[in-house]
Amino acid sequence: MEKRLETGQVCTFQKKVSDEDVRKFAEVTGDKNPLHLDDEFARTTMFKERIAHGMIGAGIISGGLAMHMPGLGTTYLEQDLKFMRPVRIGDVLTVELKVLEILPKTKFDIAKIRTTCTNERGGSPRGLTLMFASGCGDSGASDFGLDHFAQDGMVDKIIAGHVGLAKKLSGLISENRIAAWNFPQGVIAHLFREMAGGKEGIVTHVGLGTFADPRVEGGRMNALAKENLVELIEIGGTKRLYYTA
Repeated sequence: MEKRLETGQVCTFQKKVSDEDVRKFAEVTGDKNPLHLDDEFARTTMFKERIAHGMIGAGIISGGLAMHMPGLGTTYLEQDLKFMRPVRIGDVLTVELKVLEILPKTKFDIAKIRTTCTNERGGSPRGLTLMFASGCGDSGASDFGLDHFAQDGMVDKIIAGHVGLAKKLSGLISENRIAAWNFPQGVIAHLFREMAGGKEGIVTHVGLGTFADPRVEGGRMNALAKENLVELIEIGGTKRLYYTA
């Protein structure tokens, strides 16, 4: 890759899927399933109208990697795909590319990039920030509790007092796919009150000299957590931590 990438870097663009796109794709690939090409046939299916080939979305992602980020000269090694909703003729797709990890090699770097296509028709929650004092879950046995949010692209940031029981969400944090901070549970409980009151944050001695102290880790749980959410301040000659709401 010629362009210099950074962990957390994001690129977005849009593409409208036209009837011409679908017909050209069918011609090139030989996938002439009438679900994609025949209106009358498509009306008899569960979709009630023609839909685009699923791999058109994957191809648009490929184009984004080549032309947007990382850009020209990029070699596409592999991709995991999961199709959530159909794309109909005329739908506009918003594509997001986000650098999760960069693995330096002798002659080149390998970037792990999260790629998502969101359909403007309905779509789904994306880029959420989760904040919770204690984590609900059943240790990954199901999607119980916070693990409902363990979906690619749904959550961008987590500020938590405890995530141990939400194993799937914890896994995304460990894999550097969600930026995460860990603060004392009591601090987060007080932050809820301050937020509800429209306050700026809280000042406390809690966390001094621990993982939450910006002189140590500032509560950061992984490399994606770049923001400073806690500051060391001094009041009357005494050091305190200021947690922003």
